[in-house]
Amino acid sequence: MAVIKIVPMPGVAVVGPTGPAGNNGTNGTNGTNGTNGTNGSPGTAGTNGTNGLQGVPGTNGTNGTNGADALWNYTGEYSGGASYAVGDIATYDGQLWYRYGANGGNVGDTPSPGFWNLLAAKGTDGSGGTLTCAQGGVCAIGDTGPGGGIVFYVQTPTVSAPWKYMEAAPNTWSGGTEDPIMVWSSNINYFVPDLITGNTTAINTFEDIGAGYSNTQKMLCGGTFGAAQAATAYNGGGKSDWHLPSKNELIQLRSQSATVGGFKTELYWSSFETNANSAWLKNFGAGDYGNFDKFFTRYVRPVRAF
Repeated sequence: MAVIKIVPMPGVAVVGPTGPAGNNGTNGTNGTNGTNGTNGSPGTAGTNGTNGLQGVPGTNGTNGTNGADALWNYTGEYSGGASYAVGDIATYDGQLWYRYGANGGNVGDTPSPGFWNLLAAKGTDGSGGTLTCAQGGVCAIGDTGPGGGIVFYVQTPTVSAPWKYMEAAPNTWSGGTEDPIMVWSSNINYFVPDLITGNTTAINTFEDIGAGYSNTQKMLCGGTFGAAQAATAYNGGGKSDWHLPSKNELIQLRSQSATVGGFKTELYWSSFETNANSAWLKNFGAGDYGNFDKFFTRYVRPVRAF
């Protein structure tokens, strides 16, 4: 094969054939980080979690301290032979005095300004400064009570009878000039009902002092007219608790009949049943007693406790 030799011309570049490709170059360095994108919008709120368990109760607080003792002590009518302490109250010459001085209560120191304060003076009519029985003060048998009746019984209050006095209405209580006469009840064949159970198969009234009001309420439920209706309709002194006396209340009333006054010397009804068709009575003349059928007419006098 003939070989052609290329002889370059003077001043003319001669380009030879392309050589084989060289190896790849090394990687360039990383570029700088781009700026952060904007924050996305908030996601929707998750549902509430369930309530936690209730905590155990806290311990009880400590008890408060006891209150101070009362500052006043009513001692009744002043006595020249007694010694009085600060805080004592006494009635003297129809007036009410309170001792406040440390040295004004010795024996013989009658209440007067200086160591005593005047709490209630005599009225212009000369009446005492203390409350009367009718005004809510201390009562004695024979006094006029708050209901306009006459006090016939005095007791120490008890749980079952939490009051001190009983008064009887005047004999004009029904609008006439003497106590009225009437049947015990329109219910003549059955026991009065128990106020809670309604039972009418046994005696539901009681003979005790203090039972008259409850007995009368049962009589009202057991009949439509009679002694109970009349007694409770009376409102002497604006009071609404007048009632037919229980057996023992009626006995006490008869024992003070002369003091109370205005009674007939006849049989008076109590609110105590003796069986389904009879009730207990007391004779205000001879003093005897007995059981009469409920349809008989006998005398009635209301009473009340306070």
